[in-house]
Amino acid sequence: MATSSTGRAPRRGVLDGIRVLDNTVAWAGPLCSKTLGELGAEVIRMEACQRMDSTRLLFFPEREPTEQFFNSGAYYHKMNRNKLGITVNMSLQVFKELIRIVDVFVENHTPRVMPNFGLPYEELCKIRPDLIMISLTGYGQTGPYANFKSVGTLQDANGGLGYQTGYRDGPPRRIGISGGDPVYGLYGAAAVIMALVHRRRTGQGQHIDLSEREAYMSFTGELFLDYTLNDRSRTRMGNRHLWMAPHGCFPCKGNDKWVSIACRDDRDWAALVSAMGRPRWAQDERFSDALYRYEHQDELDEGIARWTRRFTHYGCMERLQRFGVPAGPTLNGKELLLDPHLAARQFFTWDWSRYTGVRPFPGATYRLSRTPPRTTRPAPGLGEHNSEVLGGLLGLSEERLRTLEARQVIGDRPAIEMEPRQYCPPTPEKMLELDMISEYDPDYRRVLGLDERDRAQARQGHLRTRG
Repeated sequence: MATSSTGRAPRRGVLDGIRVLDNTVAWAGPLCSKTLGELGAEVIRMEACQRMDSTRLLFFPEREPTEQFFNSGAYYHKMNRNKLGITVNMSLQVFKELIRIVDVFVENHTPRVMPNFGLPYEELCKIRPDLIMISLTGYGQTGPYANFKSVGTLQDANGGLGYQTGYRDGPPRRIGISGGDPVYGLYGAAAVIMALVHRRRTGQGQHIDLSEREAYMSFTGELFLDYTLNDRSRTRMGNRHLWMAPHGCFPCKGNDKWVSIACRDDRDWAALVSAMGRPRWAQDERFSDALYRYEHQDELDEGIARWTRRFTHYGCMERLQRFGVPAGPTLNGKELLLDPHLAARQFFTWDWSRYTGVRPFPGATYRLSRTPPRTTRPAPGLGEHNSEVLGGLLGLSEERLRTLEARQVIGDRPAIEMEPRQYCPPTPEKMLELDMISEYDPDYRRVLGLDERDRAQARQGHLRTRG
């Protein structure tokens, strides 16, 4: 197994000693390698100065892009913590030298890309016989769609979930995010771990073929079962459910504030009626059993909505939970950051980067009691660790590094002309006008305590993570 090049004392993690080369973009691929890094693997992220990861340019932390705007995208920082960053053109011998010293290679190009470089898995195995390579693609390495281009939002449709999302009298709708990306990014990390276990037992590497479409479809199995067992295809039903009633989002006090409620059976319905103070309308014969309630959901929802409007969404949730009713507030991004339960569990980590300052990031979604996942470094700037990895780890001479930089093979700036202002997002006022956002806090730095955290970081003078 590879050893660490950082010079730090090794930290405990289930993947300590594993080195990963990450040549991915966007969400799923970077999430796969980030997860491996949280578990202790040393992850080297490889980009090209000529073609950076486009997520570097998404969600700048301030209105005006800085000189290092290509290192400031919040989306990129979220997906690439715990990684060293280098710039290398894949057609070069340097890439092959990197393959020689890594255990895992992660890529998410279409299947034709690596063979076009003359670097299919079979060729890479000649360099590193026990190499584990994972290819995360939209449709897999084989089949008529294999080389079709894809993004996560398309898989909402191709995976079947988009067809089921929306209201009964409307068209299919997006689910709000690229739902397939986090699914198959985490599947990818799990598949790599399984391949590492196999390699430890046998000494053999392998190529992992992971299709985003197929990974996503594993979450919609009930659609297939409904058709094969009942000979039917579902209609869209908005926030309602196949058998639960009431089931949906109900309005609360405030602007665009909602609470979600799900009654699984008569016991939950009785608890809800008690929580509402046993209103007369809820004693109506139309709501006396599950089938009647399902048949009269419009009237049922109207009555519940009249009651929920009396409460804040958190207040409504807390009252309903006291009575044993499954309920929760429907939260936006700000409310998630300030949620008291997440704060108590220290889910968000407050990490410092010289490109963004201190910012909160979602932590690992799992807790291991003996080998907890950790964040040890922020996302790297473009080519930030070229010298450390290419010089220190591969042993390339200073002269060769200077030659590669002169040829724009490596570097710490884009090799193409970019006007920072073209990547500047609209002002929050304009975004409100265009209905791109629902609200804006001009004093968000005070709300999140960012200035205090930045000052504390300046006093410490080094990266500190928590959680």
